[in-house]
Amino acid sequence: MKTANTLWRDLLRQVRLFPLAALLLTALPLAAQVPSLINYQGRLTDAQGQPVTGNRTMTVRIYDAASGGNMTYEETLGTVAVGNGTYSFQFGASGNGVVTVLSGLDYLALSVNGTEESTRTRLLAVPYALKSADAQALRQELVAAGLLLSNATTNMVTLVGGTLPQSSGLSGQTVATFQIGKYEVSWGEWKEVRAWGVANGYSDLAGVGDTYPSGSADNFPVINVSWYDAVKWMNAKSEKEGLTPVYQVSGAVYKTGESVPTLNSSASGYRLPTEAEWEWAARGGASSQGYTYSGSSDVSAVAWYYDNSSNGTKAVGTKAANELGIYDMSGNVWEWCEDVAFTSARRIRGGSWSSSADNCTVAYRDFNYYPGYRG
Repeated sequence: MKTANTLWRDLLRQVRLFPLAALLLTALPLAAQVPSLINYQGRLTDAQGQPVTGNRTMTVRIYDAASGGNMTYEETLGTVAVGNGTYSFQFGASGNGVVTVLSGLDYLALSVNGTEESTRTRLLAVPYALKSADAQALRQELVAAGLLLSNATTNMVTLVGGTLPQSSGLSGQTVATFQIGKYEVSWGEWKEVRAWGVANGYSDLAGVGDTYPSGSADNFPVINVSWYDAVKWMNAKSEKEGLTPVYQVSGAVYKTGESVPTLNSSASGYRLPTEAEWEWAARGGASSQGYTYSGSSDVSAVAWYYDNSSNGTKAVGTKAANELGIYDMSGNVWEWCEDVAFTSARRIRGGSWSSSADNCTVAYRDFNYYPGYRG
């Protein structure tokens, strides 16, 4: 059998879902812990739709949609310069009442020269509107509180949990709601995080993944990475994004060596999927159509495998996605899972460019490698 390449998808540990009322109540205690100064930019036009130029007196108000539109915050900004329709200002000086926008249920309105505009702006991205240092601190607080999902990379899919079917070798196992990457980790993403990691204590990652053909193109999947490499890389990715790393050794963040790490169950960072989570995602989760492969019963539609790969990996996401918009869970490269198969060997799933069609099915689970293996 030809050597098969191994890889993984990065996975946010778990998504906690809150009812809207809980979001509002939980957000309020954060007011004293996070900065409330917000940068805002907008555009002003006249009745004919032409851009306005000149000074305007402005007042900013915030209305809470959840309570039927009650005003929760007001601040007089004074004179604001408008140039060719564009203006910007900072608000939040009046106090921590601004933190109510963190619920994502609030709307901002402006009063210009004493008249309130009819347009309302939904405040959905406030954590990213703060100056950069404050935004990072705020983001960490919100992720830790479960109020904000880690979507520093937009290529994540949220799966509602469920139970694997009778056709699975893991039938009856249930998984909770979680997020998983839409694509296999690319060579370009690997290099970016690796460079940050090497500069921040993850010295073992230096040069990992450089072996041909990983370096052929940034949009190809990274290969020749061990299970140990993968979990250290995910700890580095977590730290780089201001999240709490999942993998620990003796209570410290796992950065070097080949030790079996423990998982910090309260961490907000990335980890490998369990085998059950991997299969739930490959099958399409609650949206599953019962396909043999991930997204189709036609292997060629969704997988790069022995018969169509021309003896090598392919750019991620070039075959059809599955029911959830996730690519390459059948074929292209094998993917590491969290689970121990036996002794210290870790399960791999999904098949690869060198695999038979049988190895690419969503149910196939007979392969594993020791965690130090790079192939």
